Amino acid sequence: MTSSPDRAAGTVAPPASRAAERPLQLTAQAAGQLTLDAMFARVAARRPDHTAVRVGTGRLTYRGAEQRARQLASLLVLGGMQLGDPVIISSADHRRSLIAQLAVLKAGGVCVPVPAGTPDSALRDIARLSGAQTVLCGHAQRTAFGDVALALPMDDPATWQRAEAVRPDGSLPRSGPIDPAYLLIAPGTGAVPGPVGELVDHRAWQLASAARIQRVGAAEHGVEIRQPAPGGPAALAAMWWAVASAGTLYCGPPDGALTRSPAAVLTPAEYDRLLVPGTAGPRTVVLLGEPCPAELAARHRELLPASRLWAEFAPCAGALPWTARELTREEGSPDRRRRGRSVGQAVAGVRIEVLDERGGSVPPGGAGEVCAVGPALAFDRVFPTASGRPGNPDPGPVLHSALRGRHGPAADVTVLPAV
Repeated sequence: MTSSPDRAAGTVAPPASRAAERPLQLTAQAAGQLTLDAMFARVAARRPDHTAVRVGTGRLTYRGAEQRARQLASLLVLGGMQLGDPVIISSADHRRSLIAQLAVLKAGGVCVPVPAGTPDSALRDIARLSGAQTVLCGHAQRTAFGDVALALPMDDPATWQRAEAVRPDGSLPRSGPIDPAYLLIAPGTGAVPGPVGELVDHRAWQLASAARIQRVGAAEHGVEIRQPAPGGPAALAAMWWAVASAGTLYCGPPDGALTRSPAAVLTPAEYDRLLVPGTAGPRTVVLLGEPCPAELAARHRELLPASRLWAEFAPCAGALPWTARELTREEGSPDRRRRGRSVGQAVAGVRIEVLDERGGSVPPGGAGEVCAVGPALAFDRVFPTASGRPGNPDPGPVLHSALRGRHGPAADVTVLPAV
């Protein structure tokens, strides 16, 4: 084997015929029974030579990712990693990032992905907030996270040579469906100074992916993203949607014309920049994050009338949606008196609550803070404890958006403009 996962992945045979295969897409019934790494291993066993990630002309197969992840996971366990340990993952390459995430999950750890574009000044804050003592990063970032016990450069061939030399650990995989899988760093809200960490278990990711497959469709032919580096919410959501569909994650450049890809996951800001006349455009577009502006939805319908458009509301730069709404067709004139944006209805595994300042439920039609709870969302939070900051009230299992809104007449949710 070579010492680079990129070169190893480039030597595999073309994907085998799928004519005789049974569907591998994740179902809602299986969502609560599988860990993320077990789901990946299931696809790798059935479609070993299928491409898991493509970046330009480079590709990483399911088999290549599975093999490398097991090697790296064994190296992490040999280095003293314990169940539940957080591990920071900061990689400029989507293929290495996927391998690192799988390795941490197989070893029973918690992935702490660093979103693309995070300044070096914030990296030490992330290390303090997470308590991570292990970092999987690029060689240039080895010292950027402060005093950690182990920093493995993913772009150094010596790291992979060490991983290849380690005897596979017989205890792998070590995670369970309700064990924490990710600590997602999110901006603070009005009640909680940020940043804060949101703990997400395997089951929540699986439920979110299965619900998207049921709602939008399987992404077996691939999902396109347009982020320069992994770690952001849209990239994570797209990656696990692709894996849950036994498909491919296509990583395009941040700029340039949209392709006629089967599906794409973008933020509203990204889509606003990329949606221009003359582009073929994806057959299905899923917007993740803040509410989709009405003007952007109208432009989509004008320029890509044959493409479906879904908007998933995931506040605070979240990767797991709270609500979803299809915007492929115009739904009549907006009610100017209500002055808000409908973000659709709660997705499966999520309950939306509108709360007043005391935390009580607001009657239907009344305005309050939009909050959410449910097994398809984060189950706990990690707060900063730096000296000099005010006390951080623990809101419990309810996630706060710091956005005002109301329940609509058809169980939909409307987010109101800031006053």
